[in-house]
Amino acid sequence: IDFIEVDDRYSYIVLGDVMGKKWVAWFFTFSFLSYIRAAIRFGIMNRDFSTAEILQKVNSVICYDDALKDILSTMSLVMVDKQEQVITYSGAGDLPALHYKAETKEIMQVDSDGLLLGLFPDGGYTEKRVQLKPGDQFFIFTDGLIDYEEDGEKKTDYNLFKDKLLNMIGDNMTFKQIRQHLLQNLSPALVDDCSIISINKQ
Repeated sequence: IDFIEVDDRYSYIVLGDVMGKKWVAWFFTFSFLSYIRAAIRFGIMNRDFSTAEILQKVNSVICYDDALKDILSTMSLVMVDKQEQVITYSGAGDLPALHYKAETKEIMQVDSDGLLLGLFPDGGYTEKRVQLKPGDQFFIFTDGLIDYEEDGEKKTDYNLFKDKLLNMIGDNMTFKQIRQHLLQNLSPALVDDCSIISINKQ
């Protein structure tokens, strides 16, 4: 997780999940973060703010880094444009983001094409622009949140998580309450990363 403030107008939010367990994944996290920070800074220097281009630059470097060979990572990258009230989202093998629309009280899936970082040199990354209106919320999260345990078996259900999140927003829960509720209802047997970031338009 990282937050990179470029200037008064642009900020970037990074949420990644390195494949592997415990210290193995933790060890390589710093390399991935260093690459994405550098790619963002180089992009800024060239006035290229594209989230898809930034992911492609990071992916290209990782694919040719012998130390990271066979180490893959999902990545959600969001650019916040405070002047235009727009966010731009790109994903690398991540779960689709969710956009809650306050006006219609519905939650929409936001897809972005792109392979896991480090899988192939050409990741095929795309980006989506989302205009936020007052009361809207935009969520990115890792796969541990859509996992649950039933009858001793691990199961995954993205739509179930989406419906639960919509119900919590409908109950006027704050983000802190949503986070606490999600963590309290996770099975203790599950050890996957459980991270969620919310971007709200006041």
